[in-house]
Amino acid sequence: MANFGELSGIKQWGLVFLGGVAVTAALYFTVFKSQNEKNTSAQHALEDKIRENNELESYRPKLKQIEQQLAELKQQLDQGGHRTAALHGQGHQEPAVLHRGSVRHGIGRAVLLGAEFL
Repeated sequence: MANFGELSGIKQWGLVFLGGVAVTAALYFTVFKSQNEKNTSAQHALEDKIRENNELESYRPKLKQIEQQLAELKQQLDQGGHRTAALHGQGHQEPAVLHRGSVRHGIGRAVLLGAEFL
């Protein structure tokens, strides 16, 4: 076989072209394909965030009212930290007294925090 320099011009260009095709195919199946998959998953994540933002945008007119309600609830929690309340438990015949408890709302059900029964 002859050296590259001894081949005719057309054969040299043909070999350069085939080499370029081989390098491009190797890059496609290694670097470009994985980058394309990353871009696709990032595009899906972006679409999800845009959809979430659009859903939250409907609450913008109510934001001041929600913030006011939150401030009122925080004030009630701060004031109600040392209160005592009578409780009638399910399945108990006698009433129990709840001392120093706070009720947390807004998580789907009421939760008593730091309560003591007397």
